[in-house]
Amino acid sequence: DGMLRVYDTKSRRQLREWNVGRDATMLRLSPDGNRIAFASRTAGQVVIDDGAARAVVSGQKSLLASGIVDVRGTFEAGDAISVLSPTGAEIARGLASYSAQEVQKIKGHRSADIEQILGYKYIDEVIHRDDLVVLG
Repeated sequence: DGMLRVYDTKSRRQLREWNVGRDATMLRLSPDGNRIAFASRTAGQVVIDDGAARAVVSGQKSLLASGIVDVRGTFEAGDAISVLSPTGAEIARGLASYSAQEVQKIKGHRSADIEQILGYKYIDEVIHRDDLVVLG
């Protein structure tokens, strides 16, 4: 119905309601469920392979560099980005753990190789599952 409702899990009382139009594209709940944030636009895109698409959508897994085949746009770590299937369909949105420039270097590589490639490693995931929303 285009509405986003946030409820208190104990009392089941509705706390907030938003009319979510086409602009609201990213929803992030903190582990305690108390904070919510929207990103109306994405800063860039990553195209992923079939295996990564299955893992993200069906398996509800984090997005790893090994499943990324292309990087589009310019984004920084912490920016909201789109995740595209091999056919170009947007299947998810999430908060990037690495910049576009960094992802360009590590795409297609195993998480264990990130530190060797970049000279440092923040985390294993390009988008952690907790920072990822599957669309559709």
